[in-house]
Amino acid sequence: MELDITAKVDDLKSKLQDMLNGFPAKKMKIRIEDGIWLKDENTLAFYNLNPNSSLAMGIKERGRKK
Repeated sequence: MELDITAKVDDLKSKLQDMLNGFPAKKMKIRIEDGIWLKDENTLAFYNLNPNSSLAMGIKERGRKK
């Protein structure tokens, strides 16, 4: 997938939503190799992502028991 470096993380989630048959963007959480979770309002440039960056997507879980 290619996105402009000025795109926000929210834009990335929207593209993923299309690729994942409508999986809700609000339930996605994305992490970079350093273990840092990306915030929707920040741009990809904020995290210094480059064309070879690897991202991991997880599912947000609310109200888990401890």
